[in-house]
Amino acid sequence: MKVGWVIPVLLGAFVLSSPGTASAVGTSNGGPNNRHGETEIEIHAASAQCVTLERQFDREARQASISADEMADARALRNQGSRLCAIGNPGEGIAKLDSALDKLNVNPRS
Repeated sequence: MKVGWVIPVLLGAFVLSSPGTASAVGTSNGGPNNRHGETEIEIHAASAQCVTLERQFDREARQASISADEMADARALRNQGSRLCAIGNPGEGIAKLDSALDKLNVNPRS
C-alpha cells in the first residue's frame, strides 16, 4: 500500500479549510467579501464611481465660480471622500464627493 499521497492530501485539505483561504475562495465568484456584505463586483463598481467623481471634481474645480472659502470647503469634502473610498468605504466616500460637487454647483455623474 502506498501512503505517499496521504500527506499532500491532508495538507491540501488543511490549507483549503483555513479561514483566510476560505474567505479568498468565497470571493472568487463575486460573493460577499467584507464586513458590509458587499460583493467584489459592487466594490469594483463603487471604486470606479469614486474615481469618476474625483476626476469630475478636479476638472470642474478649475472652472468653478465660487468664493475661496467655498472652494476650500469643496476641496475638503473631495479629500474626505477620496480617503473614504481609499480605505474601503466607498458608500460614504461617494456621498462626500457628491457633496463636494454640489458645492461647485455641478451635478455629479454616476
